[in-house]
Amino acid sequence: MRKTQRLSQEELAGNFTSRSYISKLENNEKCPTSTMIFYLAAKLKILPSEFIRQIEEYNLSIS
Repeated sequence: MRKTQRLSQEELAGNFTSRSYISKLENNEKCPTSTMIFYLAAKLKILPSEFIRQIEEYNLSIS
């Protein structure tokens, strides 16, 4: 999602979190809190439910 919108990890993190945390989320090393899901969805300009749907779809495609 981030890459399709041409956002860097730093841009997505903004002042709310760190680039390192975004990297850990992307590598499935961390699980986002509900607050983080809402923040990331807002930064990506999508609904939180759409954010979760896309993550589920991706996870199904790689398993």
